[in-house]
Amino acid sequence: MDDAFNWTIECLEELIKYAEEYGIILALENHWGLTRDSMGILRILKSVNSKWLRALMDTGNFIEKPINS
Repeated sequence: MDDAFNWTIECLEELIKYAEEYGIILALENHWGLTRDSMGILRILKSVNSKWLRALMDTGNFIEKPINS
């Protein structure tokens, strides 16, 4: 899982360059896999740490535990 998060973060960091250049905000929606819960989304958002990447919450996709502690 750590490899998958790292690959995703690396790719998003590359995309952020273009998002900033063109004034586009990227949306990270909760779906399956890495973004299936809030902790995965927060891990990605905090790692990328860019105003050009935001969370797009689809509450219908949180069918398991919405918050893991």
